[in-house]
Amino acid sequence: MDDKYNWTADQISESHKLKDGFLFLTSSLSTPLETSIPIDFDEMNDFQIETSIQVIQGDANAFSGIFWGIQIFSETYKFGFSPNGSHTIFKDNSTSIEKYLDWTHSGLINPKSTNKLTIRKMDNEYYFFINEKFVHSFSYFPLPGFDIGFRVAAKSTIKIDYLTVSYIN
Repeated sequence: MDDKYNWTADQISESHKLKDGFLFLTSSLSTPLETSIPIDFDEMNDFQIETSIQVIQGDANAFSGIFWGIQIFSETYKFGFSPNGSHTIFKDNSTSIEKYLDWTHSGLINPKSTNKLTIRKMDNEYYFFINEKFVHSFSYFPLPGFDIGFRVAAKSTIKIDYLTVSYIN
């Protein structure tokens, strides 16, 4: 991953490292670490958000992944996995969790390698893929904000290869 999204100086720190083209995020605390950047795109168009994440170390049952639609961390939509082979999709609004997909064990997660997460909005539907395999869909909803970011589980490290946001023709 290059720094084309201009991660700010306070984001590139002990917990955020760019090394050999990858972004490494580490939470050394007993709480998860989340970081995001604003990405300007028109959500009325069909679009795709895609990333590749590998859990380097951490709790095999803990969530790491991508989040989108953020507006000052008051409401975020999260899609991710745990190294034990499970994945989930939910909305976190700081006071409650609304699950779109409960933890599901699918065998699609590579516990010791990278995992490609894709969020695709087409017409009035969101589609979710892990390693190019469809896992879930639900109805489109307007996004409260346009920040996109990553969450690393407590006492864990993840390696991010890339983040792309593109329109679908």
